[in-house]
Formats: sequence, structure tokens, C-alpha cells
Amino acid sequence: LTSENGGGADLPWDDVEESDKLLSWLFVFSYTWSIGGNTNSAGHEHMDEFIRNEFDGVVSGIPPAPSLYEMFVDIPGRKMTPWAQIVPAFKYDPSASYFSLVVPTMDTVRFSTLLDTCLDVGRSVLFTGDSGVGKTAAVSDTLSKIAKPKMTVSVPITFSAQTTSTQTQMTIESKL
Repeated sequence: LTSENGGGADLPWDDVEESDKLLSWLFVFSYTWSIGGNTNSAGHEHMDEFIRNEFDGVVSGIPPAPSLYEMFVDIPGRKMTPWAQIVPAFKYDPSASYFSLVVPTMDTVRFSTLLDTCLDVGRSVLFTGDSGVGKTAAVSDTLSKIAKPKMTVSVPITFSAQTTSTQTQMTIESKL
């Protein structure tokens, strides 16, 4: 959706009904992720139901399944598409270290796209979720592939039960 020439370049502005539909879907997508993005999978189910009820009769054409969290607005295709449909095939590089490998999943594609989009418009990002879904891998991979700097400072912090607020503050301040 965002581009160097300004956001919305791919929207069909000459077709009022189509652009209204796409903008409505974008609003629902943004609402879903800004209000309910930091919930766990059980929270996603509740938020999906809540959001669908709130926008029922207001925004039309939202597919009944999958969950709103499992779809994105495909502007060029003019439809809501499941994230799973755009997961690229894994390409193994024998020369890469084990810890640098990122196996594309729906979660890594979703996190990477959301991060890249937020960075394009200068917004901060906080990813939460179950352990092992690929948040750190997606963020590290996305940041390593940025061609043009997006005014970011990467401060990786690993938390454990022993992490104190002072340690967190010292880690962040050491990068300033």
C-alpha cells in the first residue's frame, strides 16, 4: 500500500465503489492489528468475533473465514487474501549457518509485512506472541533486508525470568 510516491498509489481512485470497499477493508485490517494485535491466539478468536460483529452491515465483502488475523488486503488483487497463500517456498542455503536460517511460515510472513509497513510510515512496532512462532527471526530477517534505512535502531533484548528493569534500561541506553 505504501510507496515512494505516497500511500495509496495502487488504489483504484477512479472507481469510487471499489476504492471505498478497499479502504473499508484496510480500516478493518488496521483496526484488527492496532487494537487486537497484541493478544494471544485465544484473544485473536474473541477479537475476530467482536470486530466482525462491530462491522457487520457497515463493511461488506469480508470473507467469513479464515480469521481476520489470517488475511491481508491485497490491493492489486482487490481482495482479502489469506497470508498462507503468499508464504514463499523455503530455499536451503548449505553455506548459511543454522541460526541464520529463516523458514517462511504464515507468522514470519505476517510479522515481516506488518513490520515493514509500519517502518515505511515511521511507526513503532511491538510483537508479542507464543514462543517459537518466529517473531525474532522475522524481525531480524526483515531488518537485515532493508535496502534503504527507515530511521530504525535495532536493539535486540532477550528476556528471561531473571531479567530486571535495570538490565533492560541499560541495554537500551547503551545503543543511544
